Amino acid sequence: MSKVIAIDGPAGAGKSTVARRLAEAMGYTYLDTGSLYRAVTWYLLNANVHLTNGGFSSVPDGMIRDALNPLDIRLRCGRVWVGQEDVTDRIRDMEVSRRVSMVSERRPVREKLLSLQRAAADRNIVVDGRDIGTVVFPNAFLKVYLDADMSIRSDRRLRELSDAGVATDYGEVLENLKMRDERDSKREIAPLSRAPDAIYLDTTSLSVDEVIAVIRKLADDRARSGYAIWKKIFYRTVWTILKALTKVYLFRQISGKSFVNAIQGPAILASNHLSHLDPPLVAVSMNRPIHFLAKRELTGIPIFGHVIAWLSAVGVRRGIMDREAMAHVRSILASGGIILIFPEGTRSRDGQLHDAKAGFGKIVLECGVPVVPVRIIGSDRSFPPGAWFPRPSPVRVIFGEPLYLSGSSSQSDPSESALRDRYERIGCEVMDRIAALSAEK
Repeated sequence: MSKVIAIDGPAGAGKSTVARRLAEAMGYTYLDTGSLYRAVTWYLLNANVHLTNGGFSSVPDGMIRDALNPLDIRLRCGRVWVGQEDVTDRIRDMEVSRRVSMVSERRPVREKLLSLQRAAADRNIVVDGRDIGTVVFPNAFLKVYLDADMSIRSDRRLRELSDAGVATDYGEVLENLKMRDERDSKREIAPLSRAPDAIYLDTTSLSVDEVIAVIRKLADDRARSGYAIWKKIFYRTVWTILKALTKVYLFRQISGKSFVNAIQGPAILASNHLSHLDPPLVAVSMNRPIHFLAKRELTGIPIFGHVIAWLSAVGVRRGIMDREAMAHVRSILASGGIILIFPEGTRSRDGQLHDAKAGFGKIVLECGVPVVPVRIIGSDRSFPPGAWFPRPSPVRVIFGEPLYLSGSSSQSDPSESALRDRYERIGCEVMDRIAALSAEK
């Protein structure tokens, strides 16, 4: 059975670029629905149909259908053809941009293109638009809703127009995007909206490659749904056993659990790290399943590596910016999951808190989800370095109040040093909150 990956979102969120390159990377066919609606708009402009704000809305449906009857649109090798004419570049000018929303909201236009879009689903396709997951392909294999800050979207669209040789300015592009958002979200027929089962992904701070990596990971996980069911059963069974053992054998105590249980969506748990007991201690203290970062050396150990992978460990290479692991983290959070991260990067050998790694701040800034500080006390006494098995000793897990750190930037292109400073400030703030969680809490 063919698969459809539906990518929706407002103009400038990066849909077309991401969809095109994702399709190429996955060996799928790319269906550019935005170009189809732009081609219709260009065609109507050249057919002398009245396309002013007030005029087009009063044009009868029958007249629009008559005007569209001879229209022949084709997508060939990444180019858009109307009849025998290549209009790829012309459909991107501001004249078309100002009118495409009003054209796309008319029923005859959508009827004209709906059958054309659905006919393309006889193969694996990646398709982007504004109503793909809600109207065109409501049963799509994977639905993703891309979004970004308005300033970032305007910058992207301005660069796109400049690359196409279209003369315009930032202010005009910004106002056009605001107008299109307004019209697209309030139109009566197929308004811009996020499908209930679509995964929301904010691309403000992400590169195209990073967005593609996240969506590919989501698609891979969706394709292995049967595997995921058995993995879930294994996870629940093991953690249920460990939950009882840690309570009896380690006298596990939990404080502040209401803070983390109040979070329904994605979140990052940021904890100090004392021993190998820390991931299971936090996991069995939660009501929801969690993932956790583990050094790649552990996930690569035969048998043991497979076991912790089934317990939702995410292998990460230390000392470098592991893009594969970052994509995995983003896909977990985009799916509404929770991930445990140790900001210090490794276990503390002296029992003291240490500075967070810059990579932790990068994840927090880019993902823009709540961060719950976690303090673990006593796990190093129960399972010190070099020990083969934990010894009976009290341990305590303390959850703090969530931090809501902004995932967006007021600068469209901040310098590398400025970004690193922000990463470090985020890490310091989180570590300070962890330090404030004491045994007296």
